[in-house]
Amino acid sequence: PRQPVYMLATQMGLPIMIMTDCDPYGVDICMMYKYGSLAMAWAAEPLAVPTSVWLGLLPSDISRLDIKASSMKPHSAQDCKKMVDLNNRQYVREDMRLSGELEILWEMGRKAEIQQVVEERERGFLAMEFLPRKIAECCWI
Repeated sequence: PRQPVYMLATQMGLPIMIMTDCDPYGVDICMMYKYGSLAMAWAAEPLAVPTSVWLGLLPSDISRLDIKASSMKPHSAQDCKKMVDLNNRQYVREDMRLSGELEILWEMGRKAEIQQVVEERERGFLAMEFLPRKIAECCWI
């Protein structure tokens, strides 16, 4: 799945904006597209797209969207382990905005899914309001 994304970015010059669930595994997926897989850490990752951005669902989006904690699942032990793993990566330690978002995620103690952005909102909110606003305001990592 990463090869088509790599080709869109490198051969067609398209911007790559990644949307994932607001959980440690969503962050990990995004970082795999941006920095490459950990399995290839010993070599230059041929499918990494360093220009890609994490558009959301960012932990900082949760309060702006007024997503209630009661509608989110608590972090599992695996989620906590994954966050520790993410925080130990050099590129996370060097990116204050990314490490800040992970800190918010840790402090929330909960995770959110993309579908929660559209729950209790007008039809088309995600595509017609949320994403265009984030792109216009350059609100990504």
